[in-house]
Amino acid sequence: MIWASSTWGIVRTIGQEALVALVLGYTAKLVFDAIQIGANLVSNMMGFSMASVYDPHHETQTTVAAEIQVAIAMLAFLALDGHHLLLRGALDSFRFCGIGEAGVNALMQTRMIEMTGTVLRFGFQLGAPITLVMFAVNVAFGVFSKTMPQMNILVLSLGISAFAGMFVLVLSAPEFQTVASNIMSRTEDWMQGMLIVMAGR
Repeated sequence: MIWASSTWGIVRTIGQEALVALVLGYTAKLVFDAIQIGANLVSNMMGFSMASVYDPHHETQTTVAAEIQVAIAMLAFLALDGHHLLLRGALDSFRFCGIGEAGVNALMQTRMIEMTGTVLRFGFQLGAPITLVMFAVNVAFGVFSKTMPQMNILVLSLGISAFAGMFVLVLSAPEFQTVASNIMSRTEDWMQGMLIVMAGR
């Protein structure tokens, strides 16, 4: 084989295959990043940003509400046979992009930017319901603070915001699972698209 005809060819091919693995892993991780963005947005609006814990998966601080939504998304991912999808994507990498055929091009970079933008949009869509409710609650607090200055809004807002957020979070759990499943269904198409782009087809 041509790629094994020299030491440099072998090293280059190993680097190309490592690039394919990194791109596929990044593409699959984008789905959970969308859920993490939406969950962190919701947690900040609910006032849980100070009650954060360390997330070893993302190596950053996250909130309890975000961990709940990520856990629900992971269960939906397993229910959709997402682990089989990732294995199938790894096998498809040899069909769509043969050994030593991968490369970085302008179309690949454009595609990754588009996917990242789509992930941000998905994250905001997931966090939109609770964000709107929290906005309405904050507007109500603003009205109360002007009409009744003697009321301690700061003390009341913490408990009411958390209660309202958790109430909407529980009510929207089935819809969240449906939306998360729809987002995860795009993973295979994204992975195959990136393989085709890297192959230069």
